[in-house]
Amino acid sequence: MHHKNKGLLFNSVAFLFFLPIVVILYYALNANRRWILLLLASYFFYGYWKVEYLSLIILSTIVDFYLAQYIHTSSSIIKKRILLVLSCSINLGILFLFKYFVLFKGQMDLMTLNIYSAEHPIRGDILYAIFYALPVGISFYTFQTMSYTIDVFFGRVQPEKHLGKFALFVSFFPQLVAGPIERFSHLQPQLLANHPLKYANFSNGFRLLIWGFFIKICVADNVSQWVDAIYANPQNYAQPYVWLGIIGFGTQIYADFSGYSLIAQGAALLLGIQLMDNFR
Repeated sequence: MHHKNKGLLFNSVAFLFFLPIVVILYYALNANRRWILLLLASYFFYGYWKVEYLSLIILSTIVDFYLAQYIHTSSSIIKKRILLVLSCSINLGILFLFKYFVLFKGQMDLMTLNIYSAEHPIRGDILYAIFYALPVGISFYTFQTMSYTIDVFFGRVQPEKHLGKFALFVSFFPQLVAGPIERFSHLQPQLLANHPLKYANFSNGFRLLIWGFFIKICVADNVSQWVDAIYANPQNYAQPYVWLGIIGFGTQIYADFSGYSLIAQGAALLLGIQLMDNFR
């Protein structure tokens, strides 16, 4: 029987243990080994939710790592364009399969799916993912890897030559689930730099974390309760309350993303890494 695993979300107790451990180990390690810790931590962070979906991140990473290399070394503009189209097609194809395919095919009966999964576990898991469980952060890391390939195509950046270090760029855990989507030229040098332990980073990082947790938990999560109630039975509410529900839904979405982005910025800043502003 399939069940929902909420994973290592920012507003979970598990994350409050996970983040300090990563930060302590990060500063305890030699600078040229920190990227390994961050990659392992990022894969653990994502795999904690559902380890099978790590294969999707790894697939996107490998595809864009090698296609970007081929785009860079190719002397033919036609070949470069074909490789770029191939990269975009694979990435958008995966995104379409898991995020939008169900809109065209409709939901599959869950009981039938569970019976099928008992006989065919792997295929059953794939079908469950397509019809019922959207892989967390798939839009964000898909567009992030695509932006890298596009930047290489236009000559804006040199391709990363180390697969593991490129994998960190794709999967860096603070911005993996809900962004912000980072450009390779801004994030990659920071991931590989030697960041000393600085009081200012911790002071500003904790301020961002506290403000982000407030917006996510106190605003977004509370607003969502009465929004859900109105959306579930709009006929039970007078017109002004329905309009309040619509406005509240916009507020909930904005607060969710801005809160998550602030938490991401704060968590990254504890490691000396500055993520871009996503909301102002």
